[in-house]
Amino acid sequence: MPAFSSRLTSGLAVLATSAALTLGLFAAVPASAVNTFPGALTEEDIGEVERLSGHINSLETMQGRFIQVGPTGERTEGYFVLHRPGRLLFRYLPPSRLEIVSDGTGLVVRDASVGTHDLYPISQTPLRFLLEERVDLVGDGNVLDVSTSEDTVTVMMQDETPIGRGRIAITATQEPLEIQQWTVTDPQGFETTVALFEVEYGRPTDPNWFYIDHLNRGE
Repeated sequence: MPAFSSRLTSGLAVLATSAALTLGLFAAVPASAVNTFPGALTEEDIGEVERLSGHINSLETMQGRFIQVGPTGERTEGYFVLHRPGRLLFRYLPPSRLEIVSDGTGLVVRDASVGTHDLYPISQTPLRFLLEERVDLVGDGNVLDVSTSEDTVTVMMQDETPIGRGRIAITATQEPLEIQQWTVTDPQGFETTVALFEVEYGRPTDPNWFYIDHLNRGE
């Protein structure tokens, strides 16, 4: 695994309310909330969304650390590796035994503490906005809102998930344009934020980091 210096029926429902929600994989909000749309996006807003899409499409590899803050303030952390298109690893530090892996064809949530291995199509998770070969947030993301400041740009999108309509807000720094964090909301309106830091770009990865046993469903 990568080393870092001092320097994510009831199967879906169970996953959505436990392991998967830790990275906002299947977050959903009430239909009444997602039906309240802001005003139409301006040309400037669309330009910012296209700029973020272009940045994601330009990425090949990135790896670093993450901090996750849950709706009640609980804090967990770990490290991540992204190799576009399709490949992703989020591994939590102890005492958590959670690992989220994508190999380009599927995404699995492994929880060694309970021996589960739940596999889902990438297309059913908001993380497809980072993993697809060609990302088009304007065309595919159903953008609800764009907010900018001197330092950041945030793009909020509505997303259809297996358990309902969800929202994901991706925040990036302005100069240089780099993904900083994303925030998702659960059905009760509680937010979970995953922030990235100590990120390195262009480092080689190992295919074994993204291996998924597609025959193993934790049964």
